[in-house]
Amino acid sequence: MKKITEQERSNCVSVYAPVDGNIYNRDSFEKFILTTFENYEFPVSLDYDLMLKKQYGNYLELPPENDRKGHNIEAYMNEL
Repeated sequence: MKKITEQERSNCVSVYAPVDGNIYNRDSFEKFILTTFENYEFPVSLDYDLMLKKQYGNYLELPPENDRKGHNIEAYMNEL
């Protein structure tokens, strides 16, 4: 049995991201750059492009309009 720090590969991206069998080199989680988003700085893996392509394919190109999925929900309120 190996300690987790001795593993060469990991199949866990984070507890917030779905894991679809993608396996990444351990190095992908050890080197980061800081990037700014809405006036906050966040650490981002140096391999972000590779990781995003594995997860989403061509993530820089919008899918056809009929394949797009919105994040909005319809909500209704009953007046009492």
